[in-house]
Amino acid sequence: MNSTSSSDVAKAVVRRNTEEVQGKGNFDVFEEIFADDFVDHTTQPNMTPDKAGVRRLYTYMREAFPDFHAKIHWQLADVRNGKITDHWGVGNLLSLMQQVGGWKPSGSVAIALKAN
Repeated sequence: MNSTSSSDVAKAVVRRNTEEVQGKGNFDVFEEIFADDFVDHTTQPNMTPDKAGVRRLYTYMREAFPDFHAKIHWQLADVRNGKITDHWGVGNLLSLMQQVGGWKPSGSVAIALKAN
């Protein structure tokens, strides 16, 4: 008897995107798991909210950060026929900017960040 829920299956598909596409640059997997009518509801600047836009974003990300590794802190996933159809997400771009030396907090901001 298989006790895997549809939620678990959906999360596995999204995790596969995070690990294999974003983390390893395997765009064959991207084509396999993204629906043609995919919609990104939280696009990054200068990106289109469709499958081509997110592929372009992942390509740029892989070029800029070839050792990129995303961490899933929490996940809610819904897929249709094994394919990702929509995306709502929040990336921690401030943390990224700090890690690459693109932003250094000063004054009370630095003190507040150290306290956390």
